[in-house]
Amino acid sequence: MTPELSAWTWGPAASLFFAYAFPVLTSGVSTVRSLRSGARARRQAHAVREAAESETLALDEGDLLLRGRVEEDGAVRAIVEQEGTEAERSGSWSVTWTERSRKIEVKPFSVRHASGERVRVEPGRDTKLAAPLGATERTSLSRRKRIAAVATGTDVWVTGILGRELDREAAGAYRGGKGWVMRPRRQEPMVIATQAPEAALSKRARAGATFGVYFAILFGVMLLAQGSYDALLLTGVPATAVVTEKSHRDGEPHLAVEVSGPRGARFKDGWDVTSASFDATQKGDSFPCIASVVSATSQPGAERRASGVSTFIPGVIWLILILVARVLSSRAWHEGETVIETESGRLADSFR
Repeated sequence: MTPELSAWTWGPAASLFFAYAFPVLTSGVSTVRSLRSGARARRQAHAVREAAESETLALDEGDLLLRGRVEEDGAVRAIVEQEGTEAERSGSWSVTWTERSRKIEVKPFSVRHASGERVRVEPGRDTKLAAPLGATERTSLSRRKRIAAVATGTDVWVTGILGRELDREAAGAYRGGKGWVMRPRRQEPMVIATQAPEAALSKRARAGATFGVYFAILFGVMLLAQGSYDALLLTGVPATAVVTEKSHRDGEPHLAVEVSGPRGARFKDGWDVTSASFDATQKGDSFPCIASVVSATSQPGAERRASGVSTFIPGVIWLILILVARVLSSRAWHEGETVIETESGRLADSFR
């Protein structure tokens, strides 16, 4: 009976998949996606930087980015409603607040540009407020509101399109006066941010490039990890192996063999085998095998099998990288991310 390799090897068909398709579908795809995401964010950051640099002391019709200082309180507010749930662990209580709904309240407001000119901002229905959540309002024992608002004197960046339009406030006592007005671009929501848009995009670009490199390295490792299988697949030929020693290595039944290949080639190798094969094999027994003189590697029988360990460990590393990348590159709340916050204590502790 030909010795059977231990359970930590794949079958012939699975070996082909895990040696070649699996690295491509995991770390290979992740490499491409990360690098593309980083490149896209880098292009967007460059476009925003150009728009900001093109903004001079004079306003121009058609400008797509406006920076100014807000002149009215509460013109734009985002309200996130959360529900709290208690949990106890090892005698310590905590409350997890999970978003249940959100809404944006907007009304026209004015900003003062660096040139001294006043610009009236006309937000649309789908306006996005990119600002930190600040104030908290408790509405019941298990409900609260988290609020982001733009206050008077706050510097903001507004995306839209700038134009000259009739403005009663700008006109003063005269009819037909024109003033600067910022409106959303067609089919694009206006974004009102308290931080330069380039900052978040640059952070996303760096994260994409960094994880792209990590995934690329892992892709190479996953391909090289099956080097013995590659050698057997490409250069393996029928040979004969003679058992020279029986032992247990790292708790696994192990056979030391001497392989005789074509044209007098000889080398020593070892096989981790099943307990049944180990018990049925004696020192001096000979078996047909597949051998590669190039890598001094052999396997019993005529089938070529890849190592499951060499697939499992890089696969786990890929999963960890995916989770780390997801955490570090998670979107801000105003980009659609669900707001979930955890605090120590109990629901009743801060409710009055």
